[in-house]
Amino acid sequence: MGDVIENCKWLDLVINPQTCLHNIGSTADEYFQLRLGELLSDLRNKAAVGGALLKYAEGNSSLRASERLYALVQCTPDLSEGDCNHCLDKAATNGILRCCLKQRGCRVLSPSCNLRFETYPFVEARAEFPPPTSPSGDRQKEEEEPNKSKRTPVVVASLSVIFGVAVVSISGFLIWKRRNNQDTEYREIQLLHLVEGRIDM
Repeated sequence: MGDVIENCKWLDLVINPQTCLHNIGSTADEYFQLRLGELLSDLRNKAAVGGALLKYAEGNSSLRASERLYALVQCTPDLSEGDCNHCLDKAATNGILRCCLKQRGCRVLSPSCNLRFETYPFVEARAEFPPPTSPSGDRQKEEEEPNKSKRTPVVVASLSVIFGVAVVSISGFLIWKRRNNQDTEYREIQLLHLVEGRIDM
């Protein structure tokens, strides 16, 4: 079996299968390989400490004269610092040795990390990311938003009940008052008839 999945911590880190894509330019220059190793090592360390939201680093290094080497590395954000380092190390060693050795550009892709290097800039101007908020701040926002959405139906239901009770109370009071007024009028008429002698006892 050629591609074996190398697992750590219940499938959080998956290094294989690795896919390599390389450009057609090649070089036998040892200085190129040395600068590539240094650049990838530096970027690997930066990406690994990137935090829980973004494990990514890009950079470039001078070669000779006006030529530069550009690279980027990236891990999935669920990886620990150690797992990210390990994944990128395997991509840089096994992946490059297997299919990109002496190439002037290559991509090594695996499920948990990837790297790319070229002799031309391939990353567009980087958008500035806002500083990551603390997980507790995100959690607090998440807790506030559901509470707001939970409060709305409760408020509507409470107001509906209060309005319903008010309508029933006012209606009941008006009916009671009307009957009370009719009873009072009837008693007054009977009393008047009694005084006038119209009612026989």
